[in-house]
Amino acid sequence: MFKKVTVNYCGDITVTEYFGSIIREKELLIEIKYVYMSIADEALNQCNIIAKDYRRTLGSIAVGRVVRSGVGVQDIFEGSRVLVFPIANYAPIEFDGACQSIYNIDAEYVIASSQKAFNDLEMLFIATLSIHRKILNSIKGLNTLVVGNDISILPFAYYSMLYSPKFAIIPQYTLWPDILKSEHASPYNSNRKFDVIVLASSDPLINNIVLKSYQSATIIIIHPSILPMIKLSNMLPSYGEKRVIVMKFGDIGTGIEIFNAFKENFTKRINLIKVDDIPKNIKTPLVIQMASS
Repeated sequence: MFKKVTVNYCGDITVTEYFGSIIREKELLIEIKYVYMSIADEALNQCNIIAKDYRRTLGSIAVGRVVRSGVGVQDIFEGSRVLVFPIANYAPIEFDGACQSIYNIDAEYVIASSQKAFNDLEMLFIATLSIHRKILNSIKGLNTLVVGNDISILPFAYYSMLYSPKFAIIPQYTLWPDILKSEHASPYNSNRKFDVIVLASSDPLINNIVLKSYQSATIIIIHPSILPMIKLSNMLPSYGEKRVIVMKFGDIGTGIEIFNAFKENFTKRINLIKVDDIPKNIKTPLVIQMASS
């Protein structure tokens, strides 16, 4: 029997057993090793988002090995280590995520990972940081406010520290504020102005407050899970004048760059627990170990 981590619409987490998966055309069947639980998983757990189906499997990003390739899959072979990005398909909110022993997913959301310099857990961290460089380049030279408890904020914080004339965070709602060289802002301070807001919080109230307090921003970069939480067009009177960018993952070169900058913090600060030990309520950043070896 295989195991998967689920919620019923939302709420308490349960570990359930299942017999296996059916592989379809252009899909891969993957034995999952480690899974990253993002703010999407936390939001479902807290009922800040409601899943579209009764039972939803959690898990935003994962690393594992290919067990079988479906018809039509090219360039990814059985036995290969891969990075899996169900978050790119709005999992686990709209589709099942990767926190399960054996996972079938369209090859479109899978990237081969042959980097021998990094072990499986390190490659998972790199995947969580792999924001497309084109998106990161869009904040260069601009005043940036970064808010959120998801690992995905770190690439934006790193680039802001290097290239932004003014970089601020809201420390009580932002991951690892003690290591980010930034100014501190208030969620309610509307007198300060920023060109860019980066949002990755599992709390829709915080997302709403920040957007309303800093309406001068012309670029809004959001984690994929935020789209179902709030309706930007209803919140912002000048929504049509904003450039809204949804984070995209899969730029492994960027992931490696950011991981090397924050490497020690990943090993010291992120909780790693085995699937059988997962609590009913979780807090990101969190990694679940699905396979023992």
